[in-house]
Order: sequence, then C-alpha cells, then structure tokens
Amino acid sequence: MVASETYSFCRRSNALTSSEYSNLSTLNENGLSADNVILPSAAIEGLKPIQVTVMKETVFTVNQNTRLAGELLRSTAISLFELKQNLVNKQWISFLKSGALPIPEKQARDLTAAWEGWLRDSDVTDGDLVGIGSRTMAKIKALEPEAKKKAIKKIKSGERLTEKAISEMGGRVIATNSSGLKGQIDKLQQENTFLKEENGLLKKRIKELEKVAK
Repeated sequence: MVASETYSFCRRSNALTSSEYSNLSTLNENGLSADNVILPSAAIEGLKPIQVTVMKETVFTVNQNTRLAGELLRSTAISLFELKQNLVNKQWISFLKSGALPIPEKQARDLTAAWEGWLRDSDVTDGDLVGIGSRTMAKIKALEPEAKKKAIKKIKSGERLTEKAISEMGGRVIATNSSGLKGQIDKLQQENTFLKEENGLLKKRIKELEKVAK
C-alpha cells in the first residue's frame, strides 16, 4: 500500500456502514473468504458443521480486523511524520503538547520515530505490527543496522517483541531533553558528594568512640 492511499484511509471521517463492514468481514481484498480458512484439527474435533462454519468466520474476521488495526497504526505514523516534516521543531513540540491529538504525546513521538527510523523502509505487513507497542517500535530505531535487521526478522516471523527484548539487542533511549538529563546528572553528583562527606564524618566519629572505649 502506498503512503497516499494509507493517508487517505486515515482521513476518512465517516464510519463504515453495516453493509460495508459485512462485505469487509466476508471477503478480503485478495478475494479470500472464511471458506479459505484452514483450522487446526485440535480446534474442530467433535464440532458440528455449523460450529466449524462459525469458527472459520470468527477467525477470518479477527484476521481482517488485525490487519486493519495494523493499517491504521501505520497510517497514523505516516500522517504524524508528514506533519513533522512541515513544521519547525518548536512548532512540532507545541503541537504535541497542545492536546489536539487523541493519543498521548509520548505515543505520537514514538510512532513518528518508528516511521522515520525504520518502518518506512521495511517490508513488515500491517498484521505484523499488531501487538508491538509504540515504545518498542521507537526503540528499534536506535538499534545498530544488523540488530535492526534481526528485530525486523523477528517481527515478520510473528514474534512479539518487547522493550526488554530490544534493550537486550542493544536498543537505547535517546534523550530528547538534554537540559533535563543534565539536571539529573548534577543532582546525582551532588548526592554522591554529600554521601562521601557523610562517610568521612562517620569514620571520624568511629575513631573517636574507639579512643574513648580504650
């Protein structure tokens, strides 16, 4: 799916009609229907034909909805990235903090970073994206090229990657607020200095007590 088509899909203002949803649920874009679903023998053992039919329809609908969920996720990432390209940094930050979006600022940042950092150049399907958190998607951007390829391969194989898994592969959080990070470092250094002074005073006090005890 090309970006322009996805963008148009995301901008649709009206909801699907019941007839449109019915068509979507019974026949996908490849002309496949619930009749094409192959169920594991363990799932249909002992079931009546009507039960098997309902199960096939359910599996087909869930697969369709999963694909659509991934499509909307990709579309959202594209739209946010395109907007960012048309704003200077200050304007982009103001927009994110304005509350105009129905999603948290952090999630919007993560989706944008994911599209910019790897998603737009990968061949993962819409269905592959479902079940992967936006924070995890953003952290993939920080991986080294080889590790990034490995992560994408895992996603395509159906593995549900987590933030912890990406961190173990070398992912890291890129600071977006250097002044805030510097403040934390300064605070830790001050606390370290204070603890050293306290330690020195305690050692001195112990020696004094030892002299008295003698």
